[in-house]
Amino acid sequence: MYFTKVLKKRTLLSLSILVAIGVATVLFFALPSFRSDGIDVPLDDKLFTAAALDITYVQAEWVPELPVRLVIPVINVDAEIQYVGLASNDTGEMDVPSNFTDVGWYKYGTRPGMRGSAVIAGHYNGKETPEAVFYNLHTLNVGDEIIIMSAERIEDIFHVVKVESYDYDASTAEVFVSTDGKKRLNLITCSGAWLPEMNLYNKRTVVFTELLTDVE
Repeated sequence: MYFTKVLKKRTLLSLSILVAIGVATVLFFALPSFRSDGIDVPLDDKLFTAAALDITYVQAEWVPELPVRLVIPVINVDAEIQYVGLASNDTGEMDVPSNFTDVGWYKYGTRPGMRGSAVIAGHYNGKETPEAVFYNLHTLNVGDEIIIMSAERIEDIFHVVKVESYDYDASTAEVFVSTDGKKRLNLITCSGAWLPEMNLYNKRTVVFTELLTDVE
């Protein structure tokens, strides 16, 4: 089963940011919105303001290398990272990894290791894949390590700060938006009971992590 799909186009926000070493680059930050098979993030003035504040933390900041691997030692995950944007079916949803062993980083959002909330999602299982890459994501505990590795083998180590379970149609802004200046990485997958009449799981597991240097 494909994990949660996200992002209604009406919530897509384009925000320019200044990046490292004096080079001006434009990154587009989409404010994701999970559809009925995921977690809904409503668009309103308060949320827009939060997203705008988030950008101030990354202006003129050093930009980490692009992520290539996600490692979660405690659940034996060592996965290649795909860069996903919007699905090609014109629904405005976040795209999904093309297989059950890789994970997908939302490339129009925060880069892992930068201030703000980076988001990586992975499959829970599939019709012929009883246990996909994030099958055991819900078993993580506070303090567990999440490692992001670049092509140059540079590692950013994150620590789990909380694990939350949401109803498939619940609303939350905290997955994609943070305004406290910390460097966050949030992991998402399906969980709970299978609803055959809706062809989806009734829960979503979100693991919230912070870069080791930001953990108090």
